[in-house]
Amino acid sequence: MHLSFPLVIMMAGLVLCGCKSGGNNPAPNNPPIGIHADIVVQTRNNALSLLYQILSDEQNVSKLLIIKLERKELHDVIKKVSVRSGQMVTTLEQLSQADRTLNLKSTELPPGEKAARDAQSKTVTKELLHTGGTDFEFKLLLTQAEAMEYGSNLAKVAAANESDAGRRKQIADISTQLQSLFEDVTRLLRHPESAAARK
Repeated sequence: MHLSFPLVIMMAGLVLCGCKSGGNNPAPNNPPIGIHADIVVQTRNNALSLLYQILSDEQNVSKLLIIKLERKELHDVIKKVSVRSGQMVTTLEQLSQADRTLNLKSTELPPGEKAARDAQSKTVTKELLHTGGTDFEFKLLLTQAEAMEYGSNLAKVAAANESDAGRRKQIADISTQLQSLFEDVTRLLRHPESAAARK
């Protein structure tokens, strides 16, 4: 999904929640064969493509704070999300360069779902741009929590469908990092007036 405002893609978790159930699939120990192999590769590529889209825009989320003068705790946790997302984007690009079967543009979203995502993204972005103070903080942290949790589950699905042990570990590490960011964001969401962001 390519939208005009770089923040928008972080709202993907608001619409796509169904993929989370795949996070507990065991990772294959050996490369699969035949038709099953094609399905495994397609699943991995689809999950990583969706994750790549989210992270590509999440790395720009801190730019929103340039026009929103918010408290230090919020600034710190959003900046952390932005920096870590950029690092994970680089990791995915390196994995794609090393493995010619890894396609980061294989989102394959049904048109109806894509349209719903676009509409929801525009709505939430408009709300963020036209609110301030505690309302802005709550809405921003909520969307970040959903994006981080959804991204973590996408990485779990991808790792479970990655046959190479080294790549599987790197993808699993991304899931762990996103889960940690989710905890940072939700900690601040639960305690809006405390210095809850971890360094």
